[in-house]
Amino acid sequence: MMIDSKKIFLRSFIVALIGAGLVLAADLIFSSFLPKSNLNISTSLIIEEISLYLIDGALAFSLLLLTALIGNAFGRQWTWIILSVGMIFYLISWLTFIFVGEFLGFEGIRFVAHNIKDILWIMGQMSYGYVFLFIGICTSPIWVYLISRLMKRMANAVFMSITINERISFILAVGLTIIFSIILFVLPQYLSPLNKRDLQVRLSPLTTLFFDKRVNNIPEGFEKDYPYLHLQWKKRLPWPVYQQLQAQPLKDIPVFVMVVESLRSDILNDAIVMPNVYALKQEGILLTPYTSSTQTDAAWPALLSSQYPMRSDYHYYYPQQIRFPRVAIYDVLKHVGYSTAIFSAQNERWGGMFNFLNTGNLDVFFDADASKQGQYAPKEDKGFAKFVEKFGLSGKIDDARVVDEAMKWVTGEQSQKLFAAFNFQRPHFPYTWPDSFNPPFRYCPPQPWIYPPEMIYQVRGRYYNALRYTDMQIGRFIQFLKDRGLYEKSIIFVLGDHGEAFYEHGKAIHGNQLYNETSVTALVVKGSNQSPAFAVNKVPELIDMAPTLLQMLGLTAHPAFQGTSWLDPDFLKKPVFITVNSPIAKQDAIIEGHWKLIKDYRTGHKVLFNLDKDPKEQEDVFGKYPQQGQAMLMRLLFWRLTQIKYYSNA
Repeated sequence: MMIDSKKIFLRSFIVALIGAGLVLAADLIFSSFLPKSNLNISTSLIIEEISLYLIDGALAFSLLLLTALIGNAFGRQWTWIILSVGMIFYLISWLTFIFVGEFLGFEGIRFVAHNIKDILWIMGQMSYGYVFLFIGICTSPIWVYLISRLMKRMANAVFMSITINERISFILAVGLTIIFSIILFVLPQYLSPLNKRDLQVRLSPLTTLFFDKRVNNIPEGFEKDYPYLHLQWKKRLPWPVYQQLQAQPLKDIPVFVMVVESLRSDILNDAIVMPNVYALKQEGILLTPYTSSTQTDAAWPALLSSQYPMRSDYHYYYPQQIRFPRVAIYDVLKHVGYSTAIFSAQNERWGGMFNFLNTGNLDVFFDADASKQGQYAPKEDKGFAKFVEKFGLSGKIDDARVVDEAMKWVTGEQSQKLFAAFNFQRPHFPYTWPDSFNPPFRYCPPQPWIYPPEMIYQVRGRYYNALRYTDMQIGRFIQFLKDRGLYEKSIIFVLGDHGEAFYEHGKAIHGNQLYNETSVTALVVKGSNQSPAFAVNKVPELIDMAPTLLQMLGLTAHPAFQGTSWLDPDFLKKPVFITVNSPIAKQDAIIEGHWKLIKDYRTGHKVLFNLDKDPKEQEDVFGKYPQQGQAMLMRLLFWRLTQIKYYSNA
């Protein structure tokens, strides 16, 4: 019995050793085909680079050894099941890395599970990515069979060639297993901070899943030192009481809030890219506000509700039953006689946003999911467009369709007390437009999310073309308002939900950093001929938009709002808070005057910038001004803790 056990372990050991070699070789081969910007595991110390791969191999060996032993103990079918699931995860994780530069950790798996339909649609935007995923998953059992047969034959050949004493072989195998375990658990402690980060998310699918640790963002006992952090609860304000607070009858002023996906703050410096919005600026004011988050599923609900999106230590998904009180601007307007609507080109089920936005006070809620038809894919990928329609994937709808639906709604309404929020999505990466549009800027085919930096100029061309197309749709709606005699009396906001990066700080797109290229956007405000004009003496933030708009209408801000009107003197005193809390980033930022501090919880790094002297955020001055930096860091942690504590008890 003892001999049989030894044989089983030796065979399993050899199988796992061979399999680990194959996994390590696959990781090296895959990474060799990627742009250099995707992989950051090279260091000046060769031994550290070798150490990273030793950890990768040790982890693969440990998992395969465990799988082989499980198969021997409980039946070969369990080995097949585990290997098949592992193969599918391996392919999806590598595909994720190609798109966003990080492998899937537990938070990433959770994110995929919540948004599976839309992620399939996004992958289809880069057709080769969808084909890679589809073929890989369909053929994974075949690959598992072929690879396992190869491993078994190689293991048998090695096992049969062992001529030394079996007891010695068994001892050597156990000893090597212990050594691999030591490598796996001890070596990471001696890596540099940069390589620890690479080990966690950028080395291989296995290491990311194994080393993906949740970070405790707030020190133990932190709250005990600051008793004033205890929350001050306010009694809910009944709507009849709110209505009685209004000093005078409300005028018939239509309100339209148009949100343009990924609108950079520099786009409206001239009329080249968005001439219609630029012309609107000539009749109003142009601001460059801070967003509350650089990820859409946090920023878009936040600007409508005037509530910070910091609700959890991890990526927050809005549940079907929301237990905390939230009041959106259209809730307020509905209770003072307005007709209300949302027209969105995206699927508002993404991240559960529909659950948050659908408060029961919208007369119309039109989005890509509600449309059920007309979802688009890039013209370079017509096959996937048919797939979207056939299988009912939500995808997105064209911005022109959003405007068409809004014009129908306005035409059918008798009252001029109208509120509509628009969400235009063509400028979302990979920046698309319909075949009928003639793009004015030079561009390249759709690129993966982590495109090579040398492609910046061509990718910017795509971005500008998508913005121009959306600008055309905004221009159509403005002309429609003029034709109906509504333009002069309407309040119109055109703004971005956040900005967009083009490798200014080593990253592209958005949702990954809080530098100004992604955290600052553009905002045009065109007032009504019945509402007061105003000037803003400080860089605003979008969370203050809702109370500002209500004040322009002569209404009192609702106590559920966390923002402050730009017309309120207290606005000048408050700091700006920004967060990104996604599977690929966990950062907070605070801006006070010309100082900006960013805290990265995944790396532990913090940086401080003097925006007056360094508007491009190139020089970290935390070391020069440690007292300023530490004081801002404490206030940032106060804010984070207060938010998380409130929603944990909601």
